[in-house]
Amino acid sequence: MTTSTIRPLLPLLVAAILSLPAVAAGGAPAGPLPWEARPAATPLPPLDLEAVTAAGTAACDDNSDGDGTWPGCRGTGCHVCAEKVSSYPCYYLNHPNCVENTTCGGRYYDCDSSCPAPTEADRCASTSCQTDTCWSCSQPALGVDADADAVPDRLEYDLAHQFFPSIKLQGFSDDLANSYLYKGWAIPYTVQPLAPTSICNETLECLEIRFGIAYDEDTGDGLGWTSHPGDSEFYAVLVQRTTAWSSASGYAGYWRILRDFTAAHWGDSGDSSRYGAYGSCPPYCGSWDNSESQCNAHSNHCNWFPGLCSGVPSNHYGSCSQYWDEGSCYFAGCTWYDSSCYNEVAIGCYSSSPVATYRTLYAAEGKHALYHTDNECENGGYFDADACPYNAYDMRSSKGQKLQNVGSRSNHAGFDTYIQHPDGCKLYYVWGGDRFAGSTEYRKHFMATLTWDLP
Repeated sequence: MTTSTIRPLLPLLVAAILSLPAVAAGGAPAGPLPWEARPAATPLPPLDLEAVTAAGTAACDDNSDGDGTWPGCRGTGCHVCAEKVSSYPCYYLNHPNCVENTTCGGRYYDCDSSCPAPTEADRCASTSCQTDTCWSCSQPALGVDADADAVPDRLEYDLAHQFFPSIKLQGFSDDLANSYLYKGWAIPYTVQPLAPTSICNETLECLEIRFGIAYDEDTGDGLGWTSHPGDSEFYAVLVQRTTAWSSASGYAGYWRILRDFTAAHWGDSGDSSRYGAYGSCPPYCGSWDNSESQCNAHSNHCNWFPGLCSGVPSNHYGSCSQYWDEGSCYFAGCTWYDSSCYNEVAIGCYSSSPVATYRTLYAAEGKHALYHTDNECENGGYFDADACPYNAYDMRSSKGQKLQNVGSRSNHAGFDTYIQHPDGCKLYYVWGGDRFAGSTEYRKHFMATLTWDLP
């Protein structure tokens, strides 16, 4: 599978953004999201559909013109918005002709009469749900390496618990109550060796730990317009051993944080994701904004943007991009963007040396985007919409033994690879590629290539 590399948007996208035509929102709403269900350790009793009070199975003909059924659909009266029935996990069982729509975006319209408002009958009988039990959350035995990556599973476990961050959450109902750890549900993690490179130039010298910071709901902005069920947030940390592998392989105290990565609206509009450096900090490329030669001399960290003329000439003849210097661009009635030298990745230097303990992070209210500092949170997101006003709760205090090793994409047979689905009534297969309810699939987070910008 091809993986993606995280790169900055910055000046290289200015011309493309200015020249893009407007694209109308819309399109067909998403259909039902499939999931894989594993056999339970103790077989569940068969689902007795007759015991579940059904509201009827009449065909959905989208006859929703002004009948005032209830405002819970978008696209057609048959496409029920998932967030509207997130607390009613049997809704789609009871109304099999209604389609789950995870892309309503806070806009709701009248439903067909065969897709009525949810009732208590849609909350599920206890026998119809699967409850996750994590069998790879406990400390592994010595000498076990189930994913065959040469890193003992006991070390992976110890490192995950040592470096799981202190995540400051804002409110109770929007944040803490939605977090998997507080609900008693396990969250997935992976530990993989970094291939020898730069200052991590020995085999098994640096390890990459990735945590799936899961919530059962993203409650959106203050008005709830961007809310959706499921929220697959993500944090990664790169640790380096301080002694020989023969000793470091058996003790987490011999490891230090060298880099980390906070995902904040990762890959979406308002992407504020950021790498953190702890020692071996890269240079500040902006100091060479006026020197192409100096910028290129540090090309392992920096990129050169030569300047750009954009817009429409005042005489409406040709294109502004034909002007290659500021003067001719200005006199043509166009807009000039200065040359710049910018960092290969968005990275901040948070310590002059590697650190031996977990970091404190800040999760945006409702949206749960992660930031290294409170100030970054207040200035993050689309049009700086994110906020961290309270920092009232610490997710780490709910960690317990609920960190779940899910192995790797290529080798996970020896691990529990299912976590609770955000709807609370089925299981979610981490490596399956299905969306995490209305959020990004976790497989993408665990497989994307991260650019650590090491010297």
